[in-house]
Amino acid sequence: RGRGAWWDEGRTVLHLGDRLITPEGEHPITKPFRSRHIYQRLKRLEGPCGVEPLSVHEAAVIVGIANRFRWEVPASGTLLLGWVVLAPICGALRWRPHLWLTAGAGSGKSQILDRFVAPLLGDLSLVVVGATTEAGLRQTICCDAVPVVFDEAESNEKGDQQRMQAILSLARVASSESSAEMLKGSPSGDVSRYRVRSMFLMSSIATALKQGADKSRFAQLTLRSPTEMGKEEREVHWQSLDRDLERHITPELARRLIARTVSLIPVIRQSVVVFSAAAARHFDSQRLGDQYGTLMAGAWSLLSDAVPTKEEAEHCIACHDWESYSQSTEVPDEARCIQTILQRQVRVETDDKPVTRTIGELVELAACHASCIDVSQGLAAQTLGRHGLRVDQDRLLVSNTAKAIEQFLADTAWQNSWPVVLLRLAGAQRAGPVRFCGAGMVSRAVAIPLGEL
Repeated sequence: RGRGAWWDEGRTVLHLGDRLITPEGEHPITKPFRSRHIYQRLKRLEGPCGVEPLSVHEAAVIVGIANRFRWEVPASGTLLLGWVVLAPICGALRWRPHLWLTAGAGSGKSQILDRFVAPLLGDLSLVVVGATTEAGLRQTICCDAVPVVFDEAESNEKGDQQRMQAILSLARVASSESSAEMLKGSPSGDVSRYRVRSMFLMSSIATALKQGADKSRFAQLTLRSPTEMGKEEREVHWQSLDRDLERHITPELARRLIARTVSLIPVIRQSVVVFSAAAARHFDSQRLGDQYGTLMAGAWSLLSDAVPTKEEAEHCIACHDWESYSQSTEVPDEARCIQTILQRQVRVETDDKPVTRTIGELVELAACHASCIDVSQGLAAQTLGRHGLRVDQDRLLVSNTAKAIEQFLADTAWQNSWPVVLLRLAGAQRAGPVRFCGAGMVSRAVAIPLGEL
């Protein structure tokens, strides 16, 4: 185990490179330490430096500043607080939620990271920018349990998109506590072993989240456009916020916040269980319960030294507007896959002229749920058949092997797995063999009720 906070058989261990901090006190890493884990000697971190933990009253300053950033959704301030509190102890958590901060240019993203987030994490974090790669992150983190703050995580060019997807793959693995290791080979034949236990905070103008698995692991925080405020009002707001950041967000406050969080690790772990259960009931999703319940537990630890009751957790969650978070994360892969197919535009050769229609429009025409002067029911059915699709009574049959569908799904996660993914849709069944007229083939298919489209 590298540097960071750990849960070691019922006790808290804070590994600061050359020493271990436990409830019993400071323990030099060169001396024997009773544990089934091996704590490596690494470069020294300062950590909390034995300061007095922050009180609930003093923590209110941090809460107030976080909520003064101009959020699109007010709950974003609470989620950012939860992340900042939990990030230094991410190695001691069962679930590690990530954040993605988005906003237009000039909205203050970098200010939040540079003046609020990074200072409060002290030296228990890895702050990177720009063209950082997955390999660079993985090799730097190695066996440490430290959060990653990634500014300018843009993915405009194709190379950047591939680089960011590799980093998101690393973050995906880091989310849950597992005994599984990541193995990487080398030209010399040696194998490097990694077990990433980091919480990620990404910042960019737009997110690079494509897969449903990533969207459910990242809470997306959005800042409002600066143009929504008048110039004078905007200047007054930022001048006031700038003064408070300069006055309150100091290295001393950061050390005391970390000391508070480390001392409350047993309480926070229990709070996560209570909040996750309440959030799972609220969102009707265990994944979202883990994600937002964990962040809420972190924010709660600034307001109380005790484990919340079931009623207190439910009240805290009910006090926030979660609609935008539900909508952005609840679209499963199977729904996004069929939507990608239905939204694909194809060329239809009519008697008069070629026209363009979406697959979804052709399905409605073939099922007689709509009418079109240019495209008849028969022509719609023929065009669908050439693309490996067929309307059969109240079902849409999707070929398991059609090259056209593979092209529709190019550059997506479902390009080679759509038959398996589509079977997760409500009422979907295996069908076949099915003849697809126009495509010149007979293949097995997935039958999807038209009512589910």
